[in-house]
Amino acid sequence: MTVIGRNCLIIVGGLLLTVGLSNCSELLLSEDKGTISEESLVTIPFKRGIGYWTTDRSDSFIDRIFPKLQEGAEIAYVQIEDWPQQEEKEVKEKLQVIDNWLERAEKAGLMKYIAIEPFNGDRSALRQPSNWKGPPPTLANPQWKAAFRDYVLKIVAKHKPQYFNLAVEVNMYYWHHPEDYDNFCNLFKSLRQEIKQISPETKVFCSYQYELLIGQFAGQKQKPQWELFDEKAVEQD
Repeated sequence: MTVIGRNCLIIVGGLLLTVGLSNCSELLLSEDKGTISEESLVTIPFKRGIGYWTTDRSDSFIDRIFPKLQEGAEIAYVQIEDWPQQEEKEVKEKLQVIDNWLERAEKAGLMKYIAIEPFNGDRSALRQPSNWKGPPPTLANPQWKAAFRDYVLKIVAKHKPQYFNLAVEVNMYYWHHPEDYDNFCNLFKSLRQEIKQISPETKVFCSYQYELLIGQFAGQKQKPQWELFDEKAVEQD
């Protein structure tokens, strides 16, 4: 489970639904009459998101399902794990479908939310372009940082999303490599500034793995990571 602000992520039928936890509507019964009172209606606005999270990558699937999803959403969400430099046919096809999803969302008047995965599946190492040569990189590696910067800024320039998650579950990488976290903070700060120059309205942030953040991960107690919001915090939107 990933915490993004105060959102809840729910997977239904292969699709990701994003619902704001801090937002709700509540009807209360009037004590004297036992009826619903209009004065007791509490409404807190929230934005609902629907994400592309499915193994069906066909255009026909998007054409069939998108109008139904659009009825209940204000945000279109995608999470990108593949480097665009990769040449594999499957990767290219998946990235093209993501582009189609975001283009359809924009035409429908939905806001766009893009999340990037710079780390591998268990967040223990950095993802690498297919043409990478040499030992596994760290966030201090100038070649990796230059490739990642180019990757991120091209995505921002193409789609200009309202929301941009620069690093999914960044605290898991911190758990594996605390010595590399200052390098992440420096990279985040510089990229956030460049993203704002390209797309000033884009909100730039990262997300955190909730259980690990609060000190309960993999069925074992861990040290909570609240320092990531205190002395190790980076400015986010």
